[in-house]
Amino acid sequence: MSLLDHPNAVSLKHCFFSTTAKEELYLNLALEYVPETIYHVARHYSKANQRMPMIYVKLCTYQVNPHTQLLKLCDFGSAKVLYYRAPELILRATKYTTAIDIWSMGCVLAELLLGQVITKS
Repeated sequence: MSLLDHPNAVSLKHCFFSTTAKEELYLNLALEYVPETIYHVARHYSKANQRMPMIYVKLCTYQVNPHTQLLKLCDFGSAKVLYYRAPELILRATKYTTAIDIWSMGCVLAELLLGQVITKS
């Protein structure tokens, strides 16, 4: 992340390691402040028992913020849940393309359209 310099990626401000009382090592990331998250917006509609308006789903899908015309991405492979991972990653492929990002975006799009988190069945 420290090498990544793109207007649509959350910037890394600082990072450091820490340990817990059980000697577990954690990497801590201090990232650029982003005032709103897609999770927060989706949760707002879910709590109101409503679906997110299609225009918001489209804006997020097209990576556009209606106020600033900007979307900031932050994940970079840290998703641990298998249903967000592309099949080639689950099968431990060593060579892959940006198709893995399209898979993840499809999962997020499905959640926005469904109005709920994808779960195991």
